[in-house]
Amino acid sequence: METDPRHAQCLVAVGELGRVVLIRTDKGGPEAGCSTAGFTEGCVPGPVVCSCVDKNHLYYSTGSDLLVLDLIKESSESEGQERDEETSRKLAAALQCPTSLNVCRVIDLTEPTCSTTGEIQLLGLSVRGQLQRITLPLGREGRVPSTQMGRSVKDLLSAIGDVCERSSVLKSSIKSKNQILRHLNQVLNITFLLTASTNTEEHLPLQEKPIRCHAMARWSRLLQKDSLNLTCVLVNSSPYVLEQGWTLSITVFPLSYSLSAGGESSSTSFSFPLSNVHPGQTLEVSLPLAGADDTSFPVTVNCSLTFSLTNLLGEEDLVSFTGLQSCCISLPLNTLIVDWLHTLQAYSSTASHKKSTSQCDVTTDAIQAFLKSHQIRCSAGGERVSKQEKEQYSASVRVSSELLKDTLELKKSDLDQPESKTVPQIVCISLLDWLLSEGHGGVETEYQKDKIAASSSVVYAQAPNGDTVKVTVKEVNVGEQTLGKQESLPTVEVRVESTSLAAVCGLHHAVLSRVQTLLQRAPERAASTKRIQSLGLRQALQRAERLLQQIQQKQISEAFGLGVSTKQMTLSLLSVYQELRENPLPII
Repeated sequence: METDPRHAQCLVAVGELGRVVLIRTDKGGPEAGCSTAGFTEGCVPGPVVCSCVDKNHLYYSTGSDLLVLDLIKESSESEGQERDEETSRKLAAALQCPTSLNVCRVIDLTEPTCSTTGEIQLLGLSVRGQLQRITLPLGREGRVPSTQMGRSVKDLLSAIGDVCERSSVLKSSIKSKNQILRHLNQVLNITFLLTASTNTEEHLPLQEKPIRCHAMARWSRLLQKDSLNLTCVLVNSSPYVLEQGWTLSITVFPLSYSLSAGGESSSTSFSFPLSNVHPGQTLEVSLPLAGADDTSFPVTVNCSLTFSLTNLLGEEDLVSFTGLQSCCISLPLNTLIVDWLHTLQAYSSTASHKKSTSQCDVTTDAIQAFLKSHQIRCSAGGERVSKQEKEQYSASVRVSSELLKDTLELKKSDLDQPESKTVPQIVCISLLDWLLSEGHGGVETEYQKDKIAASSSVVYAQAPNGDTVKVTVKEVNVGEQTLGKQESLPTVEVRVESTSLAAVCGLHHAVLSRVQTLLQRAPERAASTKRIQSLGLRQALQRAERLLQQIQQKQISEAFGLGVSTKQMTLSLLSVYQELRENPLPII
């Protein structure tokens, strides 16, 4: 600030946050005989974007308004030799009351100039890059000319337009942030809901989970190739909407692998983006599970919900949040199991019906049989190989009839019909129907009852590898003669027969898995057949000891190099497996 046209006697320093410091020279006392630097500090309403001074005024912009501060009183008071606390207090009060010029969005100012008529002119640069000439009359307290009034109105209208534009931008930003917060709140609610259900998964059945998946396996034929497809159904029983941004992830992982696949087991993942699955609604997705001649069963199907945090932000916001591009939330739902029983294609309950298939299948089977016979004739020892191919493998599981009556929920009216079917027949047919139609592991099948005789407990079906399997359910009595008494236990035997060892092993495992679910339903009651079980257990232990000795002898012979080949060892282990599966202990 200049108080003399020759040189400046005051320096004004303005900070970005509104701190103002006035530095000037004060004359010393009579003893000092020299001048000292005096500092006056205060604050103005900030922030300060830009500023400039003239002889008596400080002009500064806060971005939203252009203000002017009158410093002439300070200059007149500072000419004295002493300045007391009252002078500083008056200056601080003056700094808090600047005068508004009603001009907004100014980011730079030039040095003020004075026209010949005494008007003060400022040249400012707006945020939009426009130059604005701001003219102030010499006597601001006096009457404003009409031309200046027009300029003021124009400036006010421009300021109003700028404020409206800023208000619109702020409203849009607030609306976008509210939408993000609402979406994030939904994501957190679903996360807490599924996390709580996962922690109590042991006591929460699949049907009661708020968000769950179940599936149906069905065979289809396309371009003369059979394939097993899985239709997975997502059920939303929660009170929340699965909005856009959620993804249903399904991973198929075989528990075993086929030799044709190179001895490796690999998983396959599928992703299905969701779009507003409301409470009570379902979503169906289909995926290929296996092709013909595939024996890598059972397979586990892991279902989960994933949400990427990048869906909460727009493309512009993602630039400042580069770390969120790889962040996502993964919530496991449930695991489904597809076993060999799910993959069977039942077509008959009698062997004669098996021959009445379509002409296309008969032709295909004839061609395959011709190729196999040709390979057998060309290979050495073809007669022995042909004999081995026709060998039948079998495995069985025995379950107590009382256990089946209690767990299969058979109605008493169904059991009291001796004129049509016997009670054992009803139990056997019900068990066979339950094995083929029950949605075990959360997976259902297209079990066609019209192809199975209503009074039959025998089913012929085609395995995934194309071989024919036979499933027989019949009643057998397990007992022994002890101390002159005949102890017997009515049991139901499930027998699986096929020329394919892989099919027999896979179906035997599937039947045992389903029987385990029956045991979980079984009511607690005292066992009345301890004697039979003890005798059966003794026989099983004796048989196991004999088979163990047989295996050890084979291993010793191989260790000493007595001519035991790998093929002979494989056949020996196969015979052990068959003997263990031939006479199983009954499950009571």
